[in-house]
Amino acid sequence: MKDQKLTLVFEHKSVDRDTAWELISSRLQESGLVEAVYEIVDKKVPFERIGKVLKQGGEPHFGIYGKTLEFDLTVVGVSRHDAIRISGPSNVDWDAWVRLLQRAGNFVQAFLVDREYDYWQNAQDPLEFRAHNRSYEGLPMKSNGLPFPLEQQVVDISNNPGRFVLREGFIEAIGSPMWFSNRFWDLTGANKNAVIIEGVKVEEDDGLTKISLGEPITERTGSVIQDALRRSLFPQIIP
Repeated sequence: MKDQKLTLVFEHKSVDRDTAWELISSRLQESGLVEAVYEIVDKKVPFERIGKVLKQGGEPHFGIYGKTLEFDLTVVGVSRHDAIRISGPSNVDWDAWVRLLQRAGNFVQAFLVDREYDYWQNAQDPLEFRAHNRSYEGLPMKSNGLPFPLEQQVVDISNNPGRFVLREGFIEAIGSPMWFSNRFWDLTGANKNAVIIEGVKVEEDDGLTKISLGEPITERTGSVIQDALRRSLFPQIIP
């Protein structure tokens, strides 16, 4: 089950598609995780042909989906950053993926989330709740800001502790663990030496700062520690 998701963020247009896939491919082979066939744009593609298919497609992004792991490379022009996302089971060595893929471009940050928690913390359309037989009664609501007849009430996630917001050059999000390069601190104005919160572990290793709660963030984590981390990591955004 793909119950966790790792997001790596890079400077805009710094990730080369082919280099990213070569790194991913090497890790899959070295760790014995290669699957015979992957899905790309609704087509079944043998592992050994993926590089060729990506080159033929000519796009700077990709989506490569296996039964155990799936990989997405996106180029977010509006928010001026690139992102590689990997979804997989909880027993994946996520730290190894970060250490490897930070070389795919000018690395800014990475964070690991529980997919279920992340999804519902960022779900706004009431139709999503109805489709999953999930109640949104009592949740704060707001207008979607569209003109009539498209205007409707949506769930207001602006105060959710697990919300993510696309910012210029980075993503405002909380996960566990999280990894940061020096570029991140420059972009956000945060002080990595001031992230002193009870229950939070901060480590420096090989040019990266790793911050962890020791376990994934879920509904059980609560908002206090997530809000404290958000204030520390994004001081220019969070009052």
